[in-house]
Amino acid sequence: EATEEVSMKPLEIPIVKNALERTGSAANSQNETVAEKENESTVSDGSKLTGTVRGAAKRFSFLTVSPRSTITDWAGVGESVENGTNIKGISPPTQGSDGYYEIANEEQLAWFAYKINHGADQTLCARLTGEINLFGTSYTNIEEGNINQALQWIPIGNDTTPYKGRFDGNGKGVDNLALLKAGLNNQGLFGVISEEAVLEDVGIRSGKVSIGNGRGGAGVVGKTTTTKGQILRCWNQADVSGTDTCYGGVSGGHEGRGLIMDGCWNTGTIKGNSTATFVGGVVGKCFWAGKNMTVRNCYNLGNVGVGGTDAGGIVGTFDISEGCSLANCYNAGKVGGSGILTGSKGTISNCYYLEGATEGSGAKMLTDAQLKTWMAAYQLNGNQQSQSTGISWTIDSNGTGYPTLTKGPMIALTWQLAGQSLNAGMLSESSKPEGSGSETEPYLIENAIQLGWFAYQVNSGIKPDAWARLTNNIDLGDTISGVNVETPIHWIPIGTSTHPYTGTFDGNGMIISNMKVEQEGTAGLFGCVGGGTVIQDLGLATSCSVKNTSKSDTEESGTAGLVGSVVSVGGNAGVKIQKCYNRGTVEGRTGSKTGALVGTCVEDSSHVQSINSCYNAGLITAANGAPGALAGTFAAYSEGKGIQYSAWDSEMSFAIGVTQKAVSDGTLTGNTTA
Repeated sequence: EATEEVSMKPLEIPIVKNALERTGSAANSQNETVAEKENESTVSDGSKLTGTVRGAAKRFSFLTVSPRSTITDWAGVGESVENGTNIKGISPPTQGSDGYYEIANEEQLAWFAYKINHGADQTLCARLTGEINLFGTSYTNIEEGNINQALQWIPIGNDTTPYKGRFDGNGKGVDNLALLKAGLNNQGLFGVISEEAVLEDVGIRSGKVSIGNGRGGAGVVGKTTTTKGQILRCWNQADVSGTDTCYGGVSGGHEGRGLIMDGCWNTGTIKGNSTATFVGGVVGKCFWAGKNMTVRNCYNLGNVGVGGTDAGGIVGTFDISEGCSLANCYNAGKVGGSGILTGSKGTISNCYYLEGATEGSGAKMLTDAQLKTWMAAYQLNGNQQSQSTGISWTIDSNGTGYPTLTKGPMIALTWQLAGQSLNAGMLSESSKPEGSGSETEPYLIENAIQLGWFAYQVNSGIKPDAWARLTNNIDLGDTISGVNVETPIHWIPIGTSTHPYTGTFDGNGMIISNMKVEQEGTAGLFGCVGGGTVIQDLGLATSCSVKNTSKSDTEESGTAGLVGSVVSVGGNAGVKIQKCYNRGTVEGRTGSKTGALVGTCVEDSSHVQSINSCYNAGLITAANGAPGALAGTFAAYSEGKGIQYSAWDSEMSFAIGVTQKAVSDGTLTGNTTA
């Protein structure tokens, strides 16, 4: 069959039939050439339509391409959700039983902003139920990465329609907040809040607020004009910058008649150029028109820089004294102005700044070591463990970070944390022990706080091989001057898996009483020891108790009154325990890991492992299996070796019905080994 040759000029448009139908039917097959059928197989997507060019029937393939989004900011996204045209098919959020809109994604957040900004009820309440990412890849076709390419956010509330409701961030974070248009005022996740608005637990995890000569910029809210407003536990990690005035991490500025900011913090960089003014780590400024502003329990770790005037770690400045106060705050970021607050207006109480930051008016300087102590958090709470506001300062259990905020009371004091505070100079009425910790000049420990200091020296890795000698009986039920806490203060074992104790500890015939150990992993007066450790001439009184709180047998490393676990240190698992006794109670999870003097012990045939001239008269129990009277396991144990001249009270050491053995898996029973 002959094939008709058809030529087409560039840009010549075919005339499509009235019926736009996919070809391939019998009616059209007679017009197809073999070549066209071969070409057809190369087209895998789209529609094939039949048309005519100069009277000749031809087939044309069209790729189906989604129309490019015309949305240029998140306001457009919010509008599309409201109108039911959102390209992701997302609907507006629904209200819970408490009337709060439950916002699960960024589209619903954009809808909420759209409603507030377009005259809806400004007192609407909302709660985040999901994490929020505002990069907007679905609308820009740009992969997430460069924040400068993110979809522009339009703040919730403005001068005309300020937000007046209650918004609960619910602990969820907002990523990729982009506010990058110069000259716009009051920029943040929220633009302007007013009257009795409340923002709580709202956090900006990442983003950039760079508004040039715009006034009022922050991660959370650009400006507050509230009469009884609250910003509670809100935080910012985005960078904020501008060239005009009023920039902060959480709030740009306050112009209202009443605002409480409680439990807020910033780690982002807050920066103004040479002409910028009023830049703060948490708040930029309280204006002369504003009053009754309370900023409490806030902190800043971000750098705050300004080339103009008035920069502060917490507040750039208060323009007015009436009702303006700053309390229980600290700044640890580098500041171009003052460490806490510039100017002389407003009252400042119980505030601190890190050594190296510029001094702040009315604030006390603390060193890096001091600011990381339990005592620093305790003092920020007003020398109490919790505050009536429900927001309190706390510290991590290892004392390695600056104070943070929590709902409820702070972490309980331990003797190790007390020892850290003593080491940093935060307990002025107590003194460190004499000695250098060497063999010839051991630390001379005379009280509980000094024993806690010794535990801190070992566990922090400062001196895990220290020599020490007790010079008095130690009562771990003692109190600490100036500290009001429940006693007995808990004991944290000396020696960790990271920093095992490798020195010599001489009890000097003294007794330790009221020791209370309750922890997972390894439990005892000592935790992990090895490397030739020697412990001698030491007794534990009946008032001592050790309990391993591990949730499973595999999580338990060892439990004992004296040494939880003997470990290898540099290939040396040597240990000597001599002339020691236990009269306290010991409660482990696993019998083979529980004993009076040693919980577990790794095998080491090259170094001495011995328990000599010791005894136990305390109750030893385990949740699973029979514990050892003297040791759960002791690698060197055999009759006449490893454990010698030691005994236990057969009537006191075990629960009724438990077979009594020196070690859990040993063969020797009775009340002595020789």
